Amino acid sequence: SGSMDHPILSRPPLVLAGHVVVFCSPKKAFPHEYHVKRVAGVGGQLVRPSNRFRHIESIPPYSIWVEGDNVTNSEDSSDHGPISKKLLVGHAKRIIWPPSRWGKVEKSIP
Repeated sequence: SGSMDHPILSRPPLVLAGHVVVFCSPKKAFPHEYHVKRVAGVGGQLVRPSNRFRHIESIPPYSIWVEGDNVTNSEDSSDHGPISKKLLVGHAKRIIWPPSRWGKVEKSIP
């Protein structure tokens, strides 16, 4: 998703690989800084980060591994490690801004 996209959110009952989620930055407590990223893996899974120079990561329980669709320019789990599910705000369902990108957020990686 583009850096200026504004999505409509829903609270996630279940988070699966491929979902696009919004979460609070793990490095900034206040004011909140939000990130929109795609889930690459969930607690209990192994994931190979898109940055192929990193080793396989084991995701702890109650955590997710997130990555941006633009892997060369993304602040994600490659920088922060696994993200606690406590930081989740919701699923991104639709992009409403900018108007040229209006539409449903796809669950598959573009």
